[in-house]
Amino acid sequence: MLTITNLSKHFDSHCALKQVSFSVEPGAVLIILGPNGAGKTTLFKILAGLSHDYQGSICFGPDKKLQAHDIGFVFDSSRALYPKLTAFENLRYFGVLKGLSRRVAKDTALQLLQKFNLSDKARQQVQLLSRGMQQRLALCLSLISSPKVLLLDEPTLGLDIESQKEFEACIEQVKETGTIVLIATHQMDTAQRLGNYSLLLNKGEVVRFGKTQTLLASAVGEQYTITTQHPLPEALPMQCERLSEQSLRFDTSVGSLNEMLTVLTRFNIVTVEKHQASLEGLIRRELNLL
Repeated sequence: MLTITNLSKHFDSHCALKQVSFSVEPGAVLIILGPNGAGKTTLFKILAGLSHDYQGSICFGPDKKLQAHDIGFVFDSSRALYPKLTAFENLRYFGVLKGLSRRVAKDTALQLLQKFNLSDKARQQVQLLSRGMQQRLALCLSLISSPKVLLLDEPTLGLDIESQKEFEACIEQVKETGTIVLIATHQMDTAQRLGNYSLLLNKGEVVRFGKTQTLLASAVGEQYTITTQHPLPEALPMQCERLSEQSLRFDTSVGSLNEMLTVLTRFNIVTVEKHQASLEGLIRRELNLL
């Protein structure tokens, strides 16, 4: 169990994190959500041991503090890997750097390359690999010392659809080993597919935390996209997100659908499309972005 208790961090007079608390069990995938400046990067840097002088506690298990070898992280794969070394050489080098013997580092590197379908690229220079392969290799690198907690910052950013699917499959494999995975991302589709827990931060504070499906069921109303034949006025009596001159997105958590339809009748409603509850909708509601 990873337990964070009252974690706070200040930069001079600026409070980057304010009494952040949460806990997740082994095998959990926790999605860290929030706008830019919410505190996601600061939280990751503290967990990775890259930022100090914070208040609060970080424990793994009942009373064990996290050690450097307990943490694996991928912040920017292009900077984490040596481009002129091969995939295998990168993994073996970092394995030895993490304290593994050369023999164990070699065996672990080969096992990880096989596990994540990179065995045929083992002898290729990293600079010749695709972006998706480099990202999977960076994931291998982060797992070289069998960490208990894995931190991934925007892991699917810049990947094509096929590479995203391959990377997400890799995360599912990592989860099965009992490793706790924390992912910071703005890609809501990826977040909703992977995360069984979600943490929403804003201005350094926890807005919502819990199991993703529970949060979606309790905090988000039904969402609809409504399209009209005639242009809509600038001001409407209920909160909504304007998508174009003739369409808007409406959440029933802020009002009745029937009331909204009554208001829009004079603009000749063309379509009313219902959407499933989403993390994007949760964020919009909780941060008053509707």
